[in-house]
Amino acid sequence: MFPITRIRVFQIIRELAKKAQIEKSIHPHTLRHSYAVNYLMKGGNLRNLQLNLGHSDLNITAQYLQVTAQDRKDEYEKIMV
Repeated sequence: MFPITRIRVFQIIRELAKKAQIEKSIHPHTLRHSYAVNYLMKGGNLRNLQLNLGHSDLNITAQYLQVTAQDRKDEYEKIMV
């Protein structure tokens, strides 16, 4: 049929975000990032995530750990302080 272009993917995501009343800027990488963070927060293995995302370097994938570590720290401080 008709291949979808990169620009059209951006448009679709923006349209859906607008319908969902999401004010934050959303783009395709946001979905990829959300997947990675949720995968790790639910106990997923970093090496498997690397393979799932197609990263050649584990250090690239490990950047998502910093996000989850910060989330955990924030939650701990909110609950314990």
